[in-house]
Amino acid sequence: TTRYKHRDLLKRRLFPVAIDGPSPAPGTPVTAEGAEVGIMRSSAGGLGLALLRLEAASGAALSAGGARLRVLPFRYSA
Repeated sequence: TTRYKHRDLLKRRLFPVAIDGPSPAPGTPVTAEGAEVGIMRSSAGGLGLALLRLEAASGAALSAGGARLRVLPFRYSA
């Protein structure tokens, strides 16, 4: 019953990120103000995907493995 009660509670999501610096390897922790807030999933050509906590994606300064990350706006087109 606990899983049913908390089924709408989303804490993490994949976000597209712009990478300033060397591309971090998949599995590299993403930090904001010294605290771990997510993990890098993939990267290529200055862009990547990071699994981030929702509160961290709202404009905090993010870094991963010596690179600075910037969350990009999500655009969906069908």
